[in-house]
Amino acid sequence: MILVSQKPEPDIGKGIGKGIGKSIGKSIGKSRPWLESLLLVLAGIALLASLGFPMWRITLDAPQYPEGMGMQIWSRTIVGENPNDLDIINELNHYIGMKKIVPESIPELGFIMPLTLVFALVCFLAAFRPRMWSTGTILAGLTGLGAYGMYDFWKWEYEYGHDLNPMAAIKVPGMSYQPPLIGEAKLLNFLSTSWPAPGGYLLFLGGVLIALSLAVSISRRWGWGVGMGKASRPHAAGALLALCLLFTGCGKAGPEAFHWGEDACHFCKMTLVQKGFAAQRINEKGKVFVYDAIECLMGDLKAKPLRPGEALFVSDWSRPEAAVMDANAGFFLKGGHIPSPMGSALAAFRSRDSAVAYQGRVGGEVSDWSGLQKL
Repeated sequence: MILVSQKPEPDIGKGIGKGIGKSIGKSIGKSRPWLESLLLVLAGIALLASLGFPMWRITLDAPQYPEGMGMQIWSRTIVGENPNDLDIINELNHYIGMKKIVPESIPELGFIMPLTLVFALVCFLAAFRPRMWSTGTILAGLTGLGAYGMYDFWKWEYEYGHDLNPMAAIKVPGMSYQPPLIGEAKLLNFLSTSWPAPGGYLLFLGGVLIALSLAVSISRRWGWGVGMGKASRPHAAGALLALCLLFTGCGKAGPEAFHWGEDACHFCKMTLVQKGFAAQRINEKGKVFVYDAIECLMGDLKAKPLRPGEALFVSDWSRPEAAVMDANAGFFLKGGHIPSPMGSALAAFRSRDSAVAYQGRVGGEVSDWSGLQKL
């Protein structure tokens, strides 16, 4: 959207200024608040859709729990990522004196769904006749409740992490066990991570769409809303679609950087030290598993076959400092004199030409990912 003021610049001629002023006035007068209505409808849909997904996700990773565990906070309950995760977390919390997490005892879970439904309904009603004051009120209310909700969530985590039973079996002087509000924190030998889940991103998207509707209303009110005719509607719709796609992609995990000398191979437990051979497996929940060699990745796949939604990444032996690549797009050299960490003489390359070039030096057999499974 192009913002043009009705007041002409001092150096513009009177005739040109009058012409611009008239065309702006006609454009504003003929345009209807369809864009504000569309944004409010999309905001209501995003708010309703958020109820079908978890709002927040907290995970715990430790060497004794290689698969990791976690819990998801929905609009009405808290559940474990896996069937027994919440029970295991409560058992671990008992040893350090933390209270048991019982969803039924958390009153806030009884208000999230009704309030979300109310805001979605108000967005739909406001879309029939969008006004600057009504949209601003909706945005202020949603923002205020969102800010209070984050504070209440932090307070809940604080109380659980600090209000410990003095008779607990494990006591570390000065230690608290509060999970992070957003990000990562080290709790004893556990790495705790806390991030919004799809439902949380959809709530945020709803707020952004309401804010955009308010911005459009303000621009119309002050005569800045030029270019909202029929010709510009496909462009606006395309921008909204791009915005929705942007938020839909939020939270999807991708390959992570290796921490050489620190990360342990998920399969053989050895520390990653040799660049050019490491690999990663990302499960359908976005959890990343690292391997010191491609053969360890394949060993893990044999024990736990690939599931829908998982992704595999491998290193390029010819470019050890480069980012990992999709295993399905790589080419592999097996056999010969390849010094892979686990002794299986296996390396990956981004191009077939690189694999063939190295084959001439060290020997072995070149194949793609599907062919590698048969070797």
